[in-house]
Amino acid sequence: MAPANQARGRAGEYLVAFDFASRGYSTMINPDPTSPYDVLVDAGKEKILKIQVKATRAAQVQNGWVSYKFQLGRRRDRYHHVDVYAFVALDTKAIWYCRPKELPATSSTISIPPKRFQAKVLDSLEALLSSL
Repeated sequence: MAPANQARGRAGEYLVAFDFASRGYSTMINPDPTSPYDVLVDAGKEKILKIQVKATRAAQVQNGWVSYKFQLGRRRDRYHHVDVYAFVALDTKAIWYCRPKELPATSSTISIPPKRFQAKVLDSLEALLSSL
């Protein structure tokens, strides 16, 4: 991974860890870059959440449409061992949390329009935690 991509990914991991820590959860950033998860969260009731973080710097315009684009990776099979995906828009510091089953099964990228992204962020963490 290129240094710029590593920095972007690490910034996203820190934002996710901060988001959970600011809500009173214990967090740990995984130092192993080959692991399928990036952040661990003690969600209580003996539940440890494994979170895969995807980050992008800013929204992009393509064919007149504005969206945040995230790379899901080619080896999606290794992410079956995570509980949560966290998509981080670094320009707005917004985070969208979802379970792996909410993602497209075959696509290697996901595009989230800013308006949908922002609406989903408002309650996505609390809704996600209550659904686990």
